[in-house]
Amino acid sequence: MRTRPPGVIADVDQRTIYSAAAFNRGNQLLASYNLVSQLPSINVSTAVHYGAGDIWRFGDDEKLAKNIRGATLKYFANSGHWPFQEEPAEFIRYMRSFIASLPG
Repeated sequence: MRTRPPGVIADVDQRTIYSAAAFNRGNQLLASYNLVSQLPSINVSTAVHYGAGDIWRFGDDEKLAKNIRGATLKYFANSGHWPFQEEPAEFIRYMRSFIASLPG
């Protein structure tokens, strides 16, 4: 089990009320939420990133990147849901590289 990094994750976790009913309701609401058909209309440079340990909707990141023309896809091997918090140095390197690659 990972230890939680200080900051955002701990704050969100402390303020969150977890329940099976809320989890199930969230899944019900998201079950019909699908914008994949609209992704090809995105015409800006897009960075898609994902923590390899994130269990939420695993595989959606590939679907996003595949359906947005020219999107980049980056996995963060040592992260869960929040790579920016769990691997901040690698995330910043990645984002700086992405931004530097954008047309001037």
